[in-house]
Amino acid sequence: RRLTKKDANTKLRALSELTTLFETVDEQYFSDAIGAWSHAFARVSFDDNRSVRRAAHVCMQTLATRAGRNIAPHLKLLLAPWIISQFDMANEVQTAAIKSFRAAFSTPEKRLKTGLFCFS
Repeated sequence: RRLTKKDANTKLRALSELTTLFETVDEQYFSDAIGAWSHAFARVSFDDNRSVRRAAHVCMQTLATRAGRNIAPHLKLLLAPWIISQFDMANEVQTAAIKSFRAAFSTPEKRLKTGLFCFS
Protein backbone atom coordinates (compact mmCIF):
# COMPACT_ATOMS: atom_id res chain seq x y z
CA ARG A 1 0.00 0.00 0.00
CA ARG A 2 2.81 2.42 0.83
CA LEU A 3 4.39 1.81 -2.57
CA THR A 4 1.54 3.77 -4.15
CA LYS A 5 2.30 6.93 -2.16
CA LYS A 6 3.97 9.88 -3.89
CA ASP A 7 6.70 10.50 -1.32
CA ALA A 8 10.01 8.84 -2.22
CA ASN A 9 10.99 8.34 1.44
CA THR A 10 7.78 6.40 2.09
CA LYS A 11 8.44 4.20 -0.93
CA LEU A 12 12.03 3.61 0.17
CA ARG A 13 10.90 2.55 3.65
CA ALA A 14 8.27 0.25 2.15
CA LEU A 15 10.82 -1.34 -0.20
CA SER A 16 13.27 -1.80 2.66
CA GLU A 17 10.62 -3.51 4.77
CA LEU A 18 9.58 -5.64 1.81
CA THR A 19 13.17 -6.73 1.21
CA THR A 20 13.48 -7.74 4.85
CA LEU A 21 10.19 -9.59 4.64
CA PHE A 22 11.31 -11.48 1.52
CA GLU A 23 14.53 -12.46 3.32
CA THR A 24 12.71 -13.87 6.34
CA VAL A 25 9.32 -15.15 5.15
CA ASP A 26 8.67 -18.85 4.77
CA GLU A 27 8.83 -20.01 1.15
CA GLN A 28 5.24 -21.29 1.17
CA TYR A 29 4.01 -17.67 1.02
CA PHE A 30 6.04 -16.68 -2.04
CA SER A 31 3.38 -17.49 -4.62
CA ASP A 32 1.00 -14.91 -3.14
CA ALA A 33 3.78 -12.37 -2.63
CA ILE A 34 5.08 -12.69 -6.20
CA GLY A 35 1.65 -11.99 -7.65
CA ALA A 36 1.27 -8.76 -5.71
CA TRP A 37 4.90 -7.77 -6.22
CA SER A 38 4.77 -8.20 -10.01
CA HIS A 39 2.23 -5.38 -10.31
CA ALA A 40 4.02 -3.14 -7.81
CA PHE A 41 7.42 -3.78 -9.42
CA ALA A 42 6.18 -2.54 -12.79
CA ARG A 43 5.23 0.79 -11.17
CA VAL A 44 8.20 1.41 -8.88
CA SER A 45 10.82 0.36 -11.41
CA PHE A 46 9.83 3.43 -13.47
CA ASP A 47 9.60 5.85 -10.54
CA ASP A 48 11.05 9.36 -10.93
CA ASN A 49 13.42 8.86 -8.00
CA ARG A 50 16.52 6.82 -8.82
CA SER A 51 16.86 5.60 -5.23
CA VAL A 52 13.38 4.10 -5.39
CA ARG A 53 14.20 2.38 -8.69
CA ARG A 54 17.43 0.98 -7.26
CA ALA A 55 15.70 -0.24 -4.10
CA ALA A 56 13.04 -1.93 -6.24
CA HIS A 57 15.76 -4.00 -7.92
CA VAL A 58 17.43 -4.85 -4.62
CA CYS A 59 14.04 -6.11 -3.44
CA MET A 60 13.56 -7.97 -6.73
CA GLN A 61 16.92 -9.68 -6.32
CA THR A 62 15.99 -10.89 -2.85
CA LEU A 63 12.64 -12.19 -4.04
CA ALA A 64 13.98 -13.83 -7.19
CA THR A 65 16.81 -15.65 -5.45
CA ARG A 66 14.54 -16.92 -2.68
CA ALA A 67 11.55 -17.80 -4.88
CA GLY A 68 13.41 -19.77 -7.51
CA ARG A 69 11.08 -21.45 -9.99
CA ASN A 70 8.00 -20.06 -8.25
CA ILE A 71 8.62 -16.82 -10.14
CA ALA A 72 7.99 -18.44 -13.55
CA PRO A 73 4.20 -17.81 -13.78
CA HIS A 74 4.80 -14.10 -13.21
CA LEU A 75 7.79 -13.61 -15.51
CA LYS A 76 5.78 -12.11 -18.35
CA LEU A 77 4.83 -9.18 -16.09
CA LEU A 78 8.24 -8.87 -14.48
CA LEU A 79 10.60 -9.25 -17.41
CA ALA A 80 9.88 -6.07 -19.39
CA PRO A 81 10.59 -3.57 -16.57
CA TRP A 82 13.48 -5.75 -15.42
CA ILE A 83 15.19 -5.63 -18.82
CA ILE A 84 14.35 -1.98 -19.52
CA SER A 85 15.90 -0.99 -16.18
CA GLN A 86 19.19 -2.52 -17.29
CA PHE A 87 19.44 0.47 -19.65
CA ASP A 88 18.47 3.12 -17.08
CA MET A 89 20.26 6.47 -17.28
CA ALA A 90 21.20 6.22 -13.60
CA ASN A 91 24.23 3.98 -13.23
CA GLU A 92 23.25 2.65 -9.79
CA VAL A 93 19.82 1.59 -11.08
CA GLN A 94 21.37 -0.05 -14.11
CA THR A 95 23.86 -1.93 -11.94
CA ALA A 96 21.17 -3.09 -9.50
CA ALA A 97 18.94 -4.29 -12.35
CA ILE A 98 21.75 -6.25 -14.00
CA LYS A 99 22.85 -7.72 -10.67
CA SER A 100 19.32 -8.82 -9.75
CA PHE A 101 18.71 -10.33 -13.18
CA ARG A 102 21.99 -12.25 -13.11
CA ALA A 103 21.29 -13.46 -9.58
CA ALA A 104 17.94 -14.86 -10.70
CA PHE A 105 19.23 -16.33 -13.96
CA SER A 106 22.84 -17.27 -13.33
CA THR A 107 23.83 -18.65 -16.73
CA PRO A 108 23.46 -17.21 -20.24
CA GLU A 109 21.40 -20.27 -21.19
CA LYS A 110 18.88 -19.55 -18.44
CA ARG A 111 18.65 -15.92 -19.52
CA LEU A 112 18.03 -16.97 -23.12
CA LYS A 113 15.38 -19.50 -22.12
CA THR A 114 13.68 -16.86 -19.98
CA GLY A 115 13.52 -14.45 -22.89
CA LEU A 116 12.20 -17.12 -25.24
CA PHE A 117 9.60 -18.16 -22.68
CA CYS A 118 8.32 -14.64 -22.14
CA PHE A 119 8.35 -13.43 -25.70
CA SER A 120 6.86 -16.50 -27.32
